[in-house]
Amino acid sequence: MGQYEFHSPTATDFNDTGSQITQGIRFGEFDTIKEELYLLDRSADAPKEKEVTESIAFQQGIYDFSQMTGERIFENRDVVFKFMLFNRKYNLENPNDRIRFENRIKKLIMPLGVQALYDTHNPTWYLLGKATGITLSHEENMNRVTVTLTFSCYPFMIDSKPESSDIWDNFDFENDIAQELTYQIAGTESLTLFNVGAAGVTPEVKTTAAMTVVSSGNQIKLPAGTTTSELIRLAPGENLLTVTGTGTISFDWHKEMMV
Repeated sequence: MGQYEFHSPTATDFNDTGSQITQGIRFGEFDTIKEELYLLDRSADAPKEKEVTESIAFQQGIYDFSQMTGERIFENRDVVFKFMLFNRKYNLENPNDRIRFENRIKKLIMPLGVQALYDTHNPTWYLLGKATGITLSHEENMNRVTVTLTFSCYPFMIDSKPESSDIWDNFDFENDIAQELTYQIAGTESLTLFNVGAAGVTPEVKTTAAMTVVSSGNQIKLPAGTTTSELIRLAPGENLLTVTGTGTISFDWHKEMMV
């Protein structure tokens, strides 16, 4: 096998190829592309399950009650991004000074609470979380900084498009499905809704008149208007609902996926 020499990237490596920064994240007003940060690595370990188990005397193994709701429930997970900033000297008289940059990035990120974290790798989806760590490593001889950002995030990514979105140019052939979400009800009707996401979701339900919905054995009386009820929860896959009333009913939600 031949021998290969590797070296740390420099600004020249990118500029010689004419490449532009196209990968990054946006969190609040902080945008890594605008800050000229080159993405080196992104990592998101699988979240830990919220396990509920019981060991019974004189019984083999354990009883696992973790999926009593019909799906696995997870803890938050850490999502880590590593970037590099080039051509930043240490000079307090220079507005591009590395320390000023460090102060600004902390000011823009750390005070923010839980909110959307956008990643260009999945541009129409977002993570929901808050920053828990910022580490900057300065390399004086190279005039560059390595920036590591850690976020504690809700375990699933959330689709920024509502399920009702019918813009064809935005249709995701891997994760979307075309389905009817608005129905005219006259009496009692059986409906089938498909949640093609990886987690159960609670849809927003709009009705033009009072109606009754039966979902997973729960009978929910809905007034006219917009309602969100945890008793109407769409599990991943096919969901059968029974609606009684007279008028129009529509459903909408944002699906979730594990990445």
